Amino acid sequence: MVGDRHLVGVQTFDIARLTTHAIPIVPGTFVAVSGRGPKGDSNGSGKTSSLAAISVLLADPQWRLETNGGKWAAGLLFKPDAAGVDAAQHYPAASFGYVVGVFARHTDHTVAETELADPLTVWVRIGAALPYVEARWQEGLQIADGATDLERVSQADLIWSGLPSSNRSSARRMAEALYGNAPRCLSYLDTPLRKHSPSLLSQQMTEMTPEDIGQSLIALAGLAEPIEREDQQRGEVADHQRRLALADADNIKIRADEDTDLASVAARDEARTQLAEGERMWRLHFAKRLVEVLAEDDVAAQRLEDAAAEAADAAARTDTANRHLADLKGRTDLDEAAQQAKAGWEAARAVTRAADHARVRAGERLDTLAVERAALLTARDGWSGASIEQATASLTRAQEGLTTAAVELRTARQAVAAAEEHLRRTRDGRDGEAGRAIDVLAAAGIAAAALLDAVELDLVARVAWEPRLWPHRHAIVVAPGDEGRALDVLASQPGAELILADAPLGTRPDALPEGVRCTVPLARFLKSLQQRYPYLPRPDRAEDAALGRAVLGGFEDQVAGRAARLASAESRLESARQLNAAADRRHYLAGLEVETADTDLAAARAAARLDEIAREEGELRGRLPALDDALTSAEAEEETAQEAWGTARDTAANHASLVQAASAEARLASTKAQQAREREAAARRARDELRIGYWQNGWGRGTEAARQALEEAPEPLRRLTPKTLRNRAAEALRDALRAYGVTNADDAPDDLAEIIRRRDQLADGYGGVAGDTVDFMALARPLRNRLDGLAESDEITDSRIRGQRHAREVTLEALRGEVAERTGTLERLQDMIERLIEQHLGQVGEAFDQLDRARDGYGASLRVTSHRPEGPTSHWRWHTVPCWRRSSSGSLTTYREVANGAQVKVHAIQLVLAALLASGHASGRVLVLDELGNSLGDVNKRDVLSSLQHVANQQQVTILGTCQDSVLEAAAEFCGEVLWYTHLSDAEPYNQPTRVWAFDPDGARVELTADWIRSGRGYV
Repeated sequence: MVGDRHLVGVQTFDIARLTTHAIPIVPGTFVAVSGRGPKGDSNGSGKTSSLAAISVLLADPQWRLETNGGKWAAGLLFKPDAAGVDAAQHYPAASFGYVVGVFARHTDHTVAETELADPLTVWVRIGAALPYVEARWQEGLQIADGATDLERVSQADLIWSGLPSSNRSSARRMAEALYGNAPRCLSYLDTPLRKHSPSLLSQQMTEMTPEDIGQSLIALAGLAEPIEREDQQRGEVADHQRRLALADADNIKIRADEDTDLASVAARDEARTQLAEGERMWRLHFAKRLVEVLAEDDVAAQRLEDAAAEAADAAARTDTANRHLADLKGRTDLDEAAQQAKAGWEAARAVTRAADHARVRAGERLDTLAVERAALLTARDGWSGASIEQATASLTRAQEGLTTAAVELRTARQAVAAAEEHLRRTRDGRDGEAGRAIDVLAAAGIAAAALLDAVELDLVARVAWEPRLWPHRHAIVVAPGDEGRALDVLASQPGAELILADAPLGTRPDALPEGVRCTVPLARFLKSLQQRYPYLPRPDRAEDAALGRAVLGGFEDQVAGRAARLASAESRLESARQLNAAADRRHYLAGLEVETADTDLAAARAAARLDEIAREEGELRGRLPALDDALTSAEAEEETAQEAWGTARDTAANHASLVQAASAEARLASTKAQQAREREAAARRARDELRIGYWQNGWGRGTEAARQALEEAPEPLRRLTPKTLRNRAAEALRDALRAYGVTNADDAPDDLAEIIRRRDQLADGYGGVAGDTVDFMALARPLRNRLDGLAESDEITDSRIRGQRHAREVTLEALRGEVAERTGTLERLQDMIERLIEQHLGQVGEAFDQLDRARDGYGASLRVTSHRPEGPTSHWRWHTVPCWRRSSSGSLTTYREVANGAQVKVHAIQLVLAALLASGHASGRVLVLDELGNSLGDVNKRDVLSSLQHVANQQQVTILGTCQDSVLEAAAEFCGEVLWYTHLSDAEPYNQPTRVWAFDPDGARVELTADWIRSGRGYV
């Protein structure tokens, strides 16, 4: 608020023994401060109390206002005991007092002088209880100028009460609010009211470390703010590094647990793989043996058929021979019999032709069905066993699920697009209804800002301010000069809310409510909002009693502040992307389900047709034996009839010889029939031993499917025997158990222990080569059930872990990037600070050398070394060593090499003055030096006083220095103003009015405070 104004006048109320008379201050000059106390010297005159009050007014850092709230300053209040007042006089101790300062600019005499002085009055109230220190201010002269002390004291309380509450500050914020980041006042005061340590101002340089000297010079230059900013950023970098380290550690720990879960899932997957391999070997062992036994069965069947036919033929021949023999012996009608035999042969031949035709038609139909069955078997592969109706219903449900998933995916993608647009507009400061209004105004060339983007809240302020701001979340802020145009432009936007800023949008805002920051000048609106909506707890709310309206707080996320709104928009986008990924996954799975259901329906239809074909083939194959038998019987009957005709014909020609030959033939036929029956029995036993039914049942599918399975198997597998394939199945079952974690039957569950006990029987083919006592599928079923029961859970676990790992890696990568970015920013800031301060201290060293040579010294210098902070809790150290030559030929010696105490004091003051000379922003500052020039010889004393005058005039710095009697005469030659404090008797509670001798070349500035200075001084 004070800006480039200079302190031109001071007034105190109930501060020590000081009177209420105003004291003029000539800015930009050396002011000598002295007086007369009760003992005839300057001690006890009140000069130090006055300078202490001025240093409080100017927020001198030595008072530690930002940490103790001004508690030390309370010691400045009037106390009867400290003033030496007799208790009988009943003077009360002051419970509060005021220090008043008037600040004004140097005027341009070509224009209206009093207006250009642009005065600002600052009142500081010092209390004996909390709040110890509080400041208020107002433009113009707000001064107590009554004719008497009583009038001025009464005026003081009224003026303080009348100062606007908007222009006020606590002790902690007083320095920044009034004077900015650089200290306006630096002082050394020999007072017990506040703690002090050796400083350049106290001329105790030898008691200071090089780091303390460097810190003091930096404070004098007003460069502490960038170092504080670096300290804050370093803490933020360290915080992000800690967060990254914690996230890395958590990730390692979580990955270890996940690796255990993934190892279990992988082991079960391996068990499933081995079990599937065992099932495959088991089925191949059935397929291989089925193909083998079918080939062997064809041979055995042919042999049996041949043996049976041979036996039947032999038996028939025997019967024929015996009948023929009997017929020959008993026949007398041979010619007639020959004719009847011929007729019988012709009839049998007709029957044979009909039977052969029926058999051919049945074979052709079977061939047709076999071709159709082969095509349908491939279509049936993978069939779930569902009926056509069930498969149709499953397909319908899957298609409905796919439609639903597509709708959800489209909705999720729209949500991602909306979230991305929301984030983009939030980054541009144009989200929501406020953003649309800002777009409209921007198109008309009117600058505007969203209220919630411009306002930021401290964490402690959220509970009260968020419900206050919530009703205005769509509001936009425009400059006062744009109000009319903005209202016209927004006429097409019903419901748009417009807030007028206090000044153009780029203007720095006035003092804001505590805990509230703002990038546009909205102090009036925010303070009005605070007054209209007081905060009430339980529940947290902002309430407008006049309207009977309450807005509840307790928002989970921050609603105000650009950073908070960006974080909310980014969180919304991340959630939308996660939902989109899940919807995309569901859509993909739904598509697979439709494909599976469609395939299963085709397989179900193929299975139904195969059942029909199987029934028809069964019927045909059931008829084939009868047709074969009928054909065989017809052929045999035809042959028999033909033979009978030949026999009858031959018998009729040669009956006697034929009887004898028929007798021999009957005996031979009987012998051959017996041998044929024995060969038939042996062939039947050999075929039964093939057990083809076992292999067909074990394979469960057609012969062609078995051959196809073998053809599709790798060549090495095709060469294996059924026994080896069976062993491979047993080994795969063993490996599946091991992968599942079961190796010992004693430690395994009962169902799995039974697998271990019977696995060797499976490998050995228990029950014979075609033994069916141990079946792989039945034996492995408990393990299969366990693995199938965990399959979905394993898939979910694997997908969840991989998704979480990806999400954590994304988070870690973002943290690493942020740490790297912040580290780079910090290093650039440190480089900038180092260059800035090294440049400034270099300029201080040059000014230090010039001042030393100006007083006929031999030259001085500063040796500066920067030590950057190594961690978040360490501080930047500037190792600064003042050096000077003590003779023209001597080398530079450091300040610690004490040979002449007076030289050290002189150089300490010169170093302070060099810091002011090197500063480009020293104008308006105040330097307070107590006990100036003590212990200095005449030459050194004059050198110091001359330097003070030079620096004060050149840099427009006001230097207030208390002077003992021994110094005052010399100081009068160099100063531009003398303040004389008088307290002649301990019996007097208060000083006499302060006397002043000064000259100010700025007449308008003198006139500005002239009436105030004259008030109460009858002789002025």
